[in-house]
Amino acid sequence: MLERFSRLPIETPKPIIWIVALLTLIATPALLNVEFATDVQAFLPQSEEVETYDKITDNFGRDSSVVNLYITPLGDGNVLTMANLQEVLYLHEESSKLVGVKDVISVAGFFDDALRDSGTTLQEINGEACLEFDDRNGDGNYDGGEICHYSNWDRVWDTIKPSNKETNFTMNDLDFVTDVLVNRDLNMDPFVFPEKNKAAPMANSTLVMVYLDPSLTTDEKKDLGKEIRSLADKHNMESKAEVQVEAFSVNLLTSDVDESTQDTNLLMAIGMLIVTVVLLWITFRHWSYVVLPLITLIVSVIWTFAFGEVIGITFTAIDVAVIPLVVGLGIDFSVHISRRYQEGINAGKSIEDSLLDSQINTGRALTLAAVTTIIAFLSGISGGVGPVRDFSLLCAAGIFSSFILTILFYTSMRYILDSSQASETGFLSNDKDKLSVAGSDFIESSIYRVSSLVDSYPQGIVSAVVIVTLLALGGAAQINTSFSINDFLSDDLPIMVTGEDIQNDFRGADYLQSQILIEGDVASIDFLDGLYYLKRGEQGSYNYGLNDDRYIIKIGTEARIDSVHEVVQKAIDSEEFNVGSGNNSTHEWMVTNLFEVSPKQNLLIKWNTEQSVAVSSLDVTIVWYDKLGKSTGNQDLQTIDLNPSIVHHASVVVPEQTYKAKVRFSHIIDASDDPLVYGSSVHNSYSYIYVQSLKETFNLTYEAKSYSRTDDGDIKNLFDYLYQRNIDVADPFTGDSYSDEIRHVLEKDANGDYSSSVVRIYIGPNTAYDLDNDGLKYMREELKQNVPSNLENFDVSMTGGHILTSVTVNEIQSTQISSTFLSIILATVILMALYRNLGMALLAVVPTVLATVWIMATMAAIGITLNVLTVMVTALTIGLGIDYAIHVIERYREEIEHKSQRQAIITTIERTGSALFISGLTTFCGFAVLLFSPMPLVRNFGIITAATIVYSVIISVFVLPSLLTTSQRLKEWFSN
Repeated sequence: MLERFSRLPIETPKPIIWIVALLTLIATPALLNVEFATDVQAFLPQSEEVETYDKITDNFGRDSSVVNLYITPLGDGNVLTMANLQEVLYLHEESSKLVGVKDVISVAGFFDDALRDSGTTLQEINGEACLEFDDRNGDGNYDGGEICHYSNWDRVWDTIKPSNKETNFTMNDLDFVTDVLVNRDLNMDPFVFPEKNKAAPMANSTLVMVYLDPSLTTDEKKDLGKEIRSLADKHNMESKAEVQVEAFSVNLLTSDVDESTQDTNLLMAIGMLIVTVVLLWITFRHWSYVVLPLITLIVSVIWTFAFGEVIGITFTAIDVAVIPLVVGLGIDFSVHISRRYQEGINAGKSIEDSLLDSQINTGRALTLAAVTTIIAFLSGISGGVGPVRDFSLLCAAGIFSSFILTILFYTSMRYILDSSQASETGFLSNDKDKLSVAGSDFIESSIYRVSSLVDSYPQGIVSAVVIVTLLALGGAAQINTSFSINDFLSDDLPIMVTGEDIQNDFRGADYLQSQILIEGDVASIDFLDGLYYLKRGEQGSYNYGLNDDRYIIKIGTEARIDSVHEVVQKAIDSEEFNVGSGNNSTHEWMVTNLFEVSPKQNLLIKWNTEQSVAVSSLDVTIVWYDKLGKSTGNQDLQTIDLNPSIVHHASVVVPEQTYKAKVRFSHIIDASDDPLVYGSSVHNSYSYIYVQSLKETFNLTYEAKSYSRTDDGDIKNLFDYLYQRNIDVADPFTGDSYSDEIRHVLEKDANGDYSSSVVRIYIGPNTAYDLDNDGLKYMREELKQNVPSNLENFDVSMTGGHILTSVTVNEIQSTQISSTFLSIILATVILMALYRNLGMALLAVVPTVLATVWIMATMAAIGITLNVLTVMVTALTIGLGIDYAIHVIERYREEIEHKSQRQAIITTIERTGSALFISGLTTFCGFAVLLFSPMPLVRNFGIITAATIVYSVIISVFVLPSLLTTSQRLKEWFSN
């Protein structure tokens, strides 16, 4: 079959060239549509955890993407001065105005909201160096020399100090905000410790976190990120503030990486073109042996990317390595064919015979090498990481097209060119002086020394390799696996520098949200109590809950989580803020917060009292409001002069054009100083629309747990109530209502049943423990152990954040192991089937095993981890190693038929070794171009791939011939 195909370029060279040209023209438009669109989410493997993540996204909505504004002071100043905070607040407010922005969080926004809670704003107190002082000159202005008793930072402290019970903002909230939004070097002493004249906390940088609308597409998020970056750039150019602002987000990063990838591809293509031209010229010293292989490789690259575009592959940043792989490995085919062809010409053979000889003899080795290399790459398809599968498929397609084009297209051009040259100059086709080209004396002399060394010390070489490999095994076992945005970061892009700074400066940069999905009848006591035990642990067990976990982010001593229990607990804790109350010398009053109503709806209003004696009166009045919140009048509910210890309810019909209401209670205070009513509620015909006390109405303890009187119906009513409670603000940072928050963690299906819930947990490293691979395993094990017995009848699954990172790391490791073993097994089977000799097949595979161990040890030694790109290195090592080994074994089998063992080995090294050295050098230099990539991920791939080629050439030229010699001597010794 090989002989038949070998004759095609000689018998029909022009049709082959025309067919290739036509296919290339067809493929070129598809190539022009190739764009790089890197999405970190695309690297998530197919797994149960990813399916759970998708289910949470579908049922609870997609989480917001975040654009970070990284703010630093100019010079060595403090970013948290009052003036700088005003600039931060300006950026906060301007960002919030952009279409597509869901929410903005900043430390300046936190202080401003806290001050608004106490009746002032950050802007009002900004610039006031001292609020209370001894006005010695009577001008009302602080002149700096007077004694200051009360500063603007004292005002901030009064708002959030622990003793202040009249605000929604606490020091615990400030601790969390600063932990996420302020540099690790934060010094709170000037703000916390002085009794009076408090000063600004000190830090070198802060963040403004801009949350984008989750419904935006990836492209829309990239565009909005660019708008925010433009806002930052404009501020830097036009503002006279003492701060510098830079924007960063994953979507911005991938956008810049994709643009950089396009440039990198062009740069590497040019670099490889130059390298290939130089090396081919040095090797062959003839233009045709440079131009024809280049044309072949260019066509091969076009076909490869067009193939990817046709089958719908989304090109990512890791696909930048495809060109070096296709060119680096493809040039190997041309070099071997050209070297063998030159051998024939130099031996006096005709063009036809020389081409046939190179096609049949070298073609056999090339075919085996191509098949095994393609198998090695296709083994990556077994992995669960999508872009890795696509990369593997592209590389396999590239190797296949390079092989086919070399065998048919290159040899057709070679035949036409050399035949026409011989015809035009009038010399015979077997005139070797006219067709032969000069070789490299350096390469030839180097290979001669290698053959002499192998001939003299085969056992010594084998022994040295065994020792080196045993030592390398220990190093290979220490290799780490990683998957994070850091894999894509580099100093070459400004946004990557910003990302690196954020990663290093902020603890919150490593905070990720993992989720626990709970499916079943969640409107039940078991579910609500189970959430309590999930956080705090079960009594009488070794399960201490999320509060005790090593990597859970905490606010004070409490785990930072979002769950149904947290929403309920927050609502219970805020009950004192759900009413306004006051008194004077004649009466006491209480008024509820606003609640929504519908016109003509019948309302039932209830309350409780525990007066020791009857009071003279109790007035219950309802205040109506229109859609705009304007009061439309009051309505007395006719409870005057009724004994409040007997009457505990009233009913009323909502007037037309009325959409909101409040209820006001008031009565005359008697000498017993009776308390006012408590536990008031408003109920329509369907459910509660306002309650003053969740504890009383739904039978809950102050810890948001059930007790003996609670039943599942109470829990269902509680959830119904929270689902429609959309006026009261639950989160002062985001402005979300209780309805917003409960919908984010509790699913209500089309039938009105509550079928699933999600617990969102904030996880990250701390000062004592890093979240490395071992940490990820520990973290996942702790989460599993926290699931209490109350939730045993529910389907519980975990996903998100660091859990998905752990899953991806495991998948990378699994892909590396499976692709390595699959490549070795399939290559061995194919070689056994072709050679019909187990020993020869094993000899071809052993060098690949050695190279794999060596390259893994090298990665561990220089600190390169297994990631989404380097995971394919072992498969590539096997492909290259078998490729080179096959060339040696095929030539050895050919030479041993008519030469002695010693002569066969020497001839194999001198003939095939020089070709391997040339192709290896060309491939090495090609991959070395990857060092110019802006991404460490690609640079590291280039380093270890170049090392792989060096190891493969050394093993094929030194070790494999030594193994052949040693094995032959062992056979003779055993036979004797």
